[in-house]
Amino acid sequence: MQEAPNGELSEAAKEENKSVNRIRQVVEQTIAHIKSWRILHTAYRRPLHTFEQTITATLSLHIFKTTL
Repeated sequence: MQEAPNGELSEAAKEENKSVNRIRQVVEQTIAHIKSWRILHTAYRRPLHTFEQTITATLSLHIFKTTL
């Protein structure tokens, strides 16, 4: 990828950046998704007496998110 002398990218370079960024976005979102599921693999890390409140809050947030 070559920059013009004044620091501007050529149209070909801009298109190449767009292409790379599309792929990168998918990869980064996939990694974030895997990390969010990985936490479910571990034991419950909060005090056991807060389990019901935690699950209720999580389900409420999920329902709120999916009904928007």
